Amino acid sequence: MATQSSDPSASTLLDLIAGHRVTAVIHVAAKLGIADLLFEGPKTAAELSRMTDTHPRSLLRLMRGLVALAICTEAADGSYSLTEVGTYLAAKSERSLKAWVLLEGEMLRPGWIELIESIRLVNGFFIHFWGHDLKCLHFDALRPGLGVPRRTIVGKLDWNGSSLSLAAELPDQTFLG
Repeated sequence: MATQSSDPSASTLLDLIAGHRVTAVIHVAAKLGIADLLFEGPKTAAELSRMTDTHPRSLLRLMRGLVALAICTEAADGSYSLTEVGTYLAAKSERSLKAWVLLEGEMLRPGWIELIESIRLVNGFFIHFWGHDLKCLHFDALRPGLGVPRRTIVGKLDWNGSSLSLAAELPDQTFLG
């Protein structure tokens, strides 16, 4: 969702500010199972609306947002299909990231809205938000989408005072985060 401005630096900043909206749009699409439905083949917004029990015009706006994000394409007949990027949102995709999207989306509002308070507190974000310091997590939610045993997915949170890194170790030793 690129923002238009004659000043490239201002455009960059505006795009960064809009980042939460991008996450929210992708999260809602994942929660509704849009990619799962489109993974089976193209569908119109009206069909998707019926299948997801959503308001037709509201879903159409969501679909247009997904097109703008290059997650879907819209054909001349009004049907939507997944792009290569969009296939990663489908649970049946070989390398699905749907569970990760759902995790990130669930953390977005409740966690990051309180960031200002956590910066003011001595204990920091995770103690403020979760009630304790998190050093290591097992992401059970990722297992179904990736099809790997629980023990191979380990999340590591590292707060060094100025930045937070979250990595999920996958079987092929790649990292997300």
